[in-house]
Amino acid sequence: MFDINNNTETENELRVLNRSDIPSVQDYKGELPFLEGFREFLRDLLSNFFRGFAVDLFHDKAVDQYTGRERTDVPIERPTERIEEADVPAEKIIETDTPADMIVEADTQTEKIKELESISERSAEALAEVFDNKTLEEWGTMSMEMREAKLSEFHQKLGDILGVDAKGIVLEDCYAKLGYGTNGYCTGDGYVYLDYRNIENPENLGQAVDTLIHEVRHQLQFEAIEDPSRFPWIPQETVNAWYNNFLNYDDGTFGFEGYYYQIVEVDARLFTNDVIDDYFKIMGWA
Repeated sequence: MFDINNNTETENELRVLNRSDIPSVQDYKGELPFLEGFREFLRDLLSNFFRGFAVDLFHDKAVDQYTGRERTDVPIERPTERIEEADVPAEKIIETDTPADMIVEADTQTEKIKELESISERSAEALAEVFDNKTLEEWGTMSMEMREAKLSEFHQKLGDILGVDAKGIVLEDCYAKLGYGTNGYCTGDGYVYLDYRNIENPENLGQAVDTLIHEVRHQLQFEAIEDPSRFPWIPQETVNAWYNNFLNYDDGTFGFEGYYYQIVEVDARLFTNDVIDDYFKIMGWA
């Protein structure tokens, strides 16, 4: 059983992704079956331990706007802020020999931030294309097959934007498989598994979309660990942190906070929040 307390990180360091002592993927190459059978490892891991928790409706803004419930999540820096703080340490810039080198470092940092923002915005645009006002109005009268087709269409578009495998979605009884309250999960095989209840109940569209985005982000994490060179806009320190987190994954057995605040889950939630926030702006709701 994984326990986050066995990790070398302290609770405050969970949010810092440029730790030099976080093991890299290369450090373990040839020493663990993890890299050779990465997806098989994850499938076994998640089938035993994974819990696909997600916040109701369209995450933070929808909870505030439509349910009136107070947000309970602790503010955490956005992905762009993490890169801004972690990717180019101040001491590294000070030690740089020439102004030209400083410009190159700054340009690299800026490009990564722009790429992150672009991905979030394009993902929101894809969401608005699939779930436009017409679709939202007709969602309640659509058949399960039509709803599944819409979610699959968005899944494919999101996969293309992130550059990850998006084979399709699978509707199943996630409660029976992984426990009560499980909205969905991802094993890294290109499929996103969603609980059928959130598609069956038209009022749970927000939860279904939220979970789909969240799990596709996990697919990105898995594929970035397998081949970081495919995602040059993701700092290697971040990939290493994801890898280390999965090796010490906390399923929430000893408390929800251990699950909720680990790096891979925080990253998936932040990305989902960014996409939903941008979607709200496009739809004129924010």
